[in-house]
Amino acid sequence: RLDILERAVVESPEQAAMIKHCFHIAITLIESRRFLKEVLHCLAGLYSKLPMPDYLNMCYCYVFLNEPLAVAEILEKLMSNTDDAHFGRVTAYQISFDLYQIASQQFLGRVMAALRSDSVAAVTEEAVTTEERPAGEQAQSTDSNDEKMEVDVVAVKDSPTKSNEAREDDSTTALTKLLRILDGDETIELFLQFLIRTNHSDLLLLRQIKEKVHNSICH
Repeated sequence: RLDILERAVVESPEQAAMIKHCFHIAITLIESRRFLKEVLHCLAGLYSKLPMPDYLNMCYCYVFLNEPLAVAEILEKLMSNTDDAHFGRVTAYQISFDLYQIASQQFLGRVMAALRSDSVAAVTEEAVTTEERPAGEQAQSTDSNDEKMEVDVVAVKDSPTKSNEAREDDSTTALTKLLRILDGDETIELFLQFLIRTNHSDLLLLRQIKEKVHNSICH
């Protein structure tokens, strides 16, 4: 009875904690794979209905459900958040770091493929819109013979073009960072920086041990 589960969560004073508890019980105790999928779908929907949707745990549910397209949709939604672009992108980056730790390479590859295809579709649609805009402006400027009006039309036409180009560059850079995180490049680089920064080994001493003790495990 998933309807009873939903009602119990909705009527709970701490919905987020209740959903997290249900998620833990479902993963550890439910043996039927079919019923587990139904429960996880229900929990993902409940996470999305919270006052502040818990996108991270939603992605956890979709990882267990093996639904990379749903994860890609959430990341795309966060990256294109116009209300708070910084919060959306930071949240997407953090989710990507966590996904790299828990999801398989095949799953991450399908997520990245979906993100790339969505990005290409968005750029293509915006390019078509940009190409259609000068035709109307050109017809409007042709009706006027005043030189000052032509200069104003050119200025108005160039201004949105530059802003669109800046927006495209910013979105492309953010998407590139997201893909690097999902691919593991950013994580590996951060790990190496941490190891190098916290390395206090005496290299000269290690070299002497290696040269003098040939039969030890250090060799």
